Amino acid sequence: MAKQQSSTQSYKAREREEHIPESEQWGIIQNSGLLDSYDGPRARVLKRNTSSGRFQEVDPYDIETDNEEEEDSEEEREEGGPQEPPTDLPDKIFDAVLLVIPLTFLWLMMDILVQQQYNIEPTIMDEVRRVGRAVPAIIIMVGFTAHRKAERWLQALMFWASIAVGMRLVYVVNKSPRLTVIRQGPPLTVLWVYMIIQLHLPSAIISLMLVAAGIKYLGLKIRL
Repeated sequence: MAKQQSSTQSYKAREREEHIPESEQWGIIQNSGLLDSYDGPRARVLKRNTSSGRFQEVDPYDIETDNEEEEDSEEEREEGGPQEPPTDLPDKIFDAVLLVIPLTFLWLMMDILVQQQYNIEPTIMDEVRRVGRAVPAIIIMVGFTAHRKAERWLQALMFWASIAVGMRLVYVVNKSPRLTVIRQGPPLTVLWVYMIIQLHLPSAIISLMLVAAGIKYLGLKIRL
């Protein structure tokens, strides 16, 4: 009776082993460390080289590693290429703050200069109210474009917009009445400077050259 029970148990154990997939069996062997501790000759298998079309002897362990790399590369191709690690939100906020602060001070400086040009003495409360209206617009502009500036469509948009804004700024300073200069001068200046520094260097140089050509063609002057 005992022999019959032992034979039954061994049969069930063999049956369970037969149901283990080959990939899981190979994984168990790799995790056990037997291959690393074995110093004797290993079994060699033939693998066809996809580039040359010839067969060559390779280690089964190398085949398993190559298969894993091929699976990873296939997953990357299906997902549209290798995925870059996403930038952390604190880093994005910090980069945006580094742009918002100098742009805000640039707007404030231009607002004071324009008013001084027309002998207007702005009060502190007036400047606080104006800066309070300008800062949300600057934050929205920087938050939307700062981390997308490398995209082609945004580079093209900022290139043409920088030309239009630059020409508009110079025209307003030369031809528009005082109230229009006070209202449009500071925001146009901030917008133009921001787009120029966000453009790639060749695009920024071409944009500035086109603005200079337009100023010369229209007979305008660059002045405060």
